[in-house]
Amino acid sequence: MNHRHLVAVGALAVLAAGAGIATAQTQPETAALRTAWGEPDLEGVWRNETETPFERPAELAGQEFYTPEEATALVEGRCGTSRYRACADGRQAPEAPSPETASQPTGTYNRFWQDTGEPERVFARTSLIAGPTGRIPFTPEMQVESDRNAASYGLGPFNTWHDIDTGERCHTDGLPGSVWTGTAGGPQRVSQSPGWVVIEGEQFRDRRIVPTDGRPHGNVRHWLGESVGRWEGETLVVETRNFLDKTSERWLATWRVPTETMRIVERFTRVDAETLMYQLTVEDPAKFTEAWMVEVPLSRLDQPYLEYACHEGNYGVIHTLSGARAREREAGGGSR
Repeated sequence: MNHRHLVAVGALAVLAAGAGIATAQTQPETAALRTAWGEPDLEGVWRNETETPFERPAELAGQEFYTPEEATALVEGRCGTSRYRACADGRQAPEAPSPETASQPTGTYNRFWQDTGEPERVFARTSLIAGPTGRIPFTPEMQVESDRNAASYGLGPFNTWHDIDTGERCHTDGLPGSVWTGTAGGPQRVSQSPGWVVIEGEQFRDRRIVPTDGRPHGNVRHWLGESVGRWEGETLVVETRNFLDKTSERWLATWRVPTETMRIVERFTRVDAETLMYQLTVEDPAKFTEAWMVEVPLSRLDQPYLEYACHEGNYGVIHTLSGARAREREAGGGSR
């Protein structure tokens, strides 16, 4: 696949940066992208190749989109900076941690473990979170909890396995965010058959088998909730509810914690042969003051879907706890 630097204006305007910057929305020509039974064809492996920050940087407060001139400057100015993964001529930008790991201690993924072979896409949004603020609308209590979680993440104390987050224990980092986060952009494989869509995450091997035959939600709760889909024109709409309350677990990020009141709605729209536009709307009165939305273009990945082996046998948990005990003995002057 010929990966290009792309600029998206709104939800559907996508144009190669080398040919210019889109100034108006364009309509995708997806009529031919159909399954044998006539539904929009979403099959394939998709991943996030943008470097757009999740929340809007303070210096861009109030600015939801880049101007065409600013978008052009981002494309032309990527080389020689530590923010971007690759340059148009194939040169690699200096190694730097991803935004998710910039403030985290040794042991997290740095650029060495990321796919840096292709240039990233430049999305016209200044943050993946849409709306006037571009920030997560935490309740005051949850904002305090989120700040505490971020400040102490990876530092312990590690007294039991519950002090190690769900991702480190190879369970999951949760459904919200799984489509665009994770190693190498969180690849997702979409498979379809009449009445069903299967969404598989490469990281943690999370799988969702989503019926699209019009059935209602049931009443069984799951870690990843219960997903039910429907078609609205060219868009697959997946509504997920019936999450298990897992607030007692340690999570990578507070906004991803499932509760019994969380409800998410995802929209998958095929823009063109190489792009799947993804929208996520999250509502949960236990954590947020209002519903909020994320929008991110996903790129088609033309290579095999690989296994993500999360340290077999969970040896990392054993070593983390034994390492914490060793530090305690050292601090107390005891012998090993």
